[in-house]
This record gives sequence, structure tokens and C-alpha cells, in this order.
Amino acid sequence: MNIKLKWFIHEHYFEIATGILPIVIILVWRSWVAGMKIYHDDKHIQKLWADELSSQSYYGLDINKEIKQLF
Repeated sequence: MNIKLKWFIHEHYFEIATGILPIVIILVWRSWVAGMKIYHDDKHIQKLWADELSSQSYYGLDINKEIKQLF
């Protein structure tokens, strides 16, 4: 285990042990997806995203799927 991971676990032990940290991460992700929905609904931005996705520039994030799961 590397030193950064050890530090993270030490510093966030309470949050990890109580399950608070995973909940916070989920809430932050959902908030981000909800914010991206504003852009997702714009036809011009949808075209730009489609162009970017076709260039293999993303890491497999499917914003359409994420939005459908959230709403």
C-alpha cells in the first residue's frame, strides 16, 4: 500500500468506517450529473459531445445513461 493511500485511510478512517465518505461521493456525483443535464438538453452541446465521444477522448462516460439513471 502506498503512502498516499495510507494517509488517506488514516485521515478519513471515521468517514470510511461509518459510511459517510461513500455517501458524500454518491451525492457529489448525483449533483454533478444533475448539473450536466442542463447542458445535455441543449441540442448544440449534444452535437459537440457526440463529436468528442466519437474521437475516443473520454474514458467511457455515458452521460445519457447517467442522466437516465438519475431522473
